[in-house]
Amino acid sequence: CFAQMASTPQEMANHLAAFQMDLTDPDLRLLALDVHDWNETTVADLLSEALAAGEVEGCDPREFAPILITVAQGSLLSWAIYRKGSARDWIARHVDITLRPYATKSSQSNMRA
Repeated sequence: CFAQMASTPQEMANHLAAFQMDLTDPDLRLLALDVHDWNETTVADLLSEALAAGEVEGCDPREFAPILITVAQGSLLSWAIYRKGSARDWIARHVDITLRPYATKSSQSNMRA
């Protein structure tokens, strides 16, 4: 879960400082890309499982996975600024809102917001 990346805004700031090195050092960038690709594949696999289970419909998991990752990452950054509630709840709310148009009626009762 992306919320585990930073339990406090200060921890998020430390991750952002390290991320600067990931962007500027070619070897670190390749490692960061590997992690990002793994995350994208994992989210796409979870979306495929949700499609098969009838929890979501009308989305292509491979196309939608990077969108959900972007929402989760951006949400974590905004949580560090707003500091309302836990990072986990903040991210889950934004991901649920993003998924809502694709959620089947039976799965919408499990969503936040």
